[in-house]
Amino acid sequence: MKYNIIFTILFLIITQFSFAAGGSDKGQPQWVLNLEEVYPNAQFVTARGEGATRREAETRAAAVISQYFLSQITAEQSSRAVYTTRNDAVNVERQTIDNTVIETQMKITAMRYAQDPWHNKKAKQWETIVYINRNEAWDLYEPNAKRQSDALLNLIRAADEEKEPFNAFLRYGNALAYEGGAEYSGARLFSQVLNPGKANMLFADADKSLSAIMQKRFDVREKSRMFIECPVDFDKIVYQAAVRAVGAYGFSVEPSRANTQTRVVIQVEEGAQKLDAGQFYYPALTMTVSVQKGSLFSFKVQGERSGAMNPDLAKRRAYTALAGELEKSFAVELEKHQKSLIGK
Repeated sequence: MKYNIIFTILFLIITQFSFAAGGSDKGQPQWVLNLEEVYPNAQFVTARGEGATRREAETRAAAVISQYFLSQITAEQSSRAVYTTRNDAVNVERQTIDNTVIETQMKITAMRYAQDPWHNKKAKQWETIVYINRNEAWDLYEPNAKRQSDALLNLIRAADEEKEPFNAFLRYGNALAYEGGAEYSGARLFSQVLNPGKANMLFADADKSLSAIMQKRFDVREKSRMFIECPVDFDKIVYQAAVRAVGAYGFSVEPSRANTQTRVVIQVEEGAQKLDAGQFYYPALTMTVSVQKGSLFSFKVQGERSGAMNPDLAKRRAYTALAGELEKSFAVELEKHQKSLIGK
């Protein structure tokens, strides 16, 4: 009996020594063995980190969870892209979501570290978990998400209530630009990854309004057919530039004013000057877009000095340069007018 007791004691000592030397599973937190059991995905977003110190492990876990959100949001962004039309072609116009945007969103939520990090003696490193409780985080994040949803809905509502079709088209453009910007899309996509069910409920009206916005924009653009007048021109160079400029946004140009709602008047100042070196021009033009109620916006374009010994060549050069400036300036000025409608 005495020898049996001694043998048992020695066996236990050797066994414990073997576990310690090999880095046994004794003392491992349950999340190491089964992460889903402790932090089920339906309730938590988690990320694992390792490091020489506990702090280093936590820092790495935080970086991993940011990358997780970035990858999930990128995938979500591709799946729910809103398309805009220009020249009847379909283009995606959306700002890329980057780490800076994600980190800004995450600051609003409650990211926590596991209270039972594990010192893995065999690997000589610390291991830990960073987690976000989806419901807890949503309670903190919801006010920000609602602000974004309300802001978009207000822009769409303003476009729906706009009586002037040309301005309505631009107001819908403001809504699409806001939806594609980092502020709104960052919140919408982050919400979807954070808590899909609650995000879908909160953004239901915004998502529904967005699904109809392209048809609404098409309808008001059809009501904004244009008639372009350019009394002073050369081989219709400026007129054709104006047609291309408005056509880039899908607006139709009619040959008769009778069938149009929008009028574009272009006044050209040639600035002609006859010198011994030849014929020179200092061209400029003023373009005014108006409707029956009055002018919507107007801008002036100054062309570069052009000249040649041949008067026709000098004039063609001047009008060609002026037409190029018109096409570039129209997009800029239209965007200015579009932005000026926000809040009105």
